Amino acid sequence: MFSVAGVAQDTITKPVTDSITSNNPLPEEEPETPKVSTQGARFPMSDNAFNLSLCILGFGVLLIIGEIILVYRLSISPQDTIKFIVVTVIVIGSLYLITAGYTNDQIAPAMGLLGTIAGYLLGKMGPESNANKSNS
Repeated sequence: MFSVAGVAQDTITKPVTDSITSNNPLPEEEPETPKVSTQGARFPMSDNAFNLSLCILGFGVLLIIGEIILVYRLSISPQDTIKFIVVTVIVIGSLYLITAGYTNDQIAPAMGLLGTIAGYLLGKMGPESNANKSNS
């Protein structure tokens, strides 16, 4: 046990300053800039998942533009417009999360939140619906 402590002290007492000063450049020398290569870069999605995700987002943008045009032409009420567009955004967002390759553990909280928002919007009744319900 005594000899182990002696060996440990020998390894610790070796000059550490030599290794520290050899790695630090001299003040006159310019430090080397690291070269970044994107040749072997890895992306989190495969090419197929990336292309499919772009298609889903492009389809969603076109769908929302079409819905906005439809809302202006038919002059839909503001409450129905919000329901109309937000439900589309929720569905497109859900499809994007699925096609982007996220796992069930990563998607579950987002799906819960999106489902809660959709349930609130679709379950909320306007003032005219409550008046009709109480008269029956």
